[in-house]
Amino acid sequence: MGHDRTLLVEGWRFIPHSYALVNHYQLLELIRVPGLRVLHRDMPFVRPDWKETTGLLDPIDEQSVRAIPAADADTRADAVLRITFPYDCSPSLAAPRTFVFGTSEFGCIPANYLAGGQTLQRAMADPTVQIITPSHWSKAGFIHGGADPGRVAVVPHGIEPRVFHPLPANERESLRRDFGLEGFTFLCIGSMTANKGLGPLLRAFAQLSLEYPEIQLVMKGLDALYPSLDLLQQHAAGLTEAEFQRVKDRLIYLGQTLNLRDMARLYQAADAYVAPYSAEGFNLPVLEAAACGTPVICTAGGPTDDFTDPQFAIPVRSAKTATIQASANGWMLQPDPAHLLEQMRAARENPAFCESARLTASEWIRSRFSWKNATARLLEVLFPGAPFDAR
Repeated sequence: MGHDRTLLVEGWRFIPHSYALVNHYQLLELIRVPGLRVLHRDMPFVRPDWKETTGLLDPIDEQSVRAIPAADADTRADAVLRITFPYDCSPSLAAPRTFVFGTSEFGCIPANYLAGGQTLQRAMADPTVQIITPSHWSKAGFIHGGADPGRVAVVPHGIEPRVFHPLPANERESLRRDFGLEGFTFLCIGSMTANKGLGPLLRAFAQLSLEYPEIQLVMKGLDALYPSLDLLQQHAAGLTEAEFQRVKDRLIYLGQTLNLRDMARLYQAADAYVAPYSAEGFNLPVLEAAACGTPVICTAGGPTDDFTDPQFAIPVRSAKTATIQASANGWMLQPDPAHLLEQMRAARENPAFCESARLTASEWIRSRFSWKNATARLLEVLFPGAPFDAR
């Protein structure tokens, strides 16, 4: 069969950054689409100390991603999709239309988010350039930053059901023993930056441990890309001495790079995933946790509203407040600390809800937010009206 369309993807691969992981799974779906030719051009990492990491994907998936033909200087395509940082909104010479993936966590696009340090409005002066972003919260930030609403499309992220799924009860208990988990376990994954809400989380956990001494907290950082452990320690510095000791005695910190199946095991072993974030573009770990059947406790009012449901999600009340990020005016959420504690307590005290969530969350996510579904939406944006079937 011939190729009706050619797509050139310019992005990151083989690094444990969310942009690269999104790129991996979109590529794996795109190369299966009949009539679509996919080419790839590797883009420089944003920091010179970031290094390529092998083994993040299953071997056959990694082989498939590596086998995608590389673009050269003479490549011509029907569309270019960029998924890198800073955002390069210049029109591509290789295609008549250019799509730039990006996220707006704080309701704005600071100049340092953009190649060349210009304003978003100026960066998007060419009408052939469009933005793709994964949530309505993030879209609102691009529009607030000066983007034409008609040129910002929401394409949600997804999960791979082969990797992110619940375990049978006996396998889950065995996994928990392997991890050394005994009490009710909360899990939080991320770079440990300030927008993750870790100060309130640590204080709420310290308070809850007075009522339930057996509870545990697993924090998964990413030391290969960020000073995650140092950041976590900075958040812990705001605790009282007694709070710090209670957290320290019940905290498991993991900073090493894990492949996606090992990441899934963390979700599968936890009793609840907690994300009291103040600003996110999407928050992929919340989606992955729910896909593994783990109930999620997360900030209400942000991007996770797009893909959570009361069947498995426990929302934390928040207030939207103004903020300034690198001289750009934006907004963020302030989760209610007392309500965070209340909702963490609710998860601990309601095993029936947690068990129900384990049965319903995965199917709810799988039917709506698989990478197959996400890629079908991506193709609608990249090639409107084209008869593609993302199989």
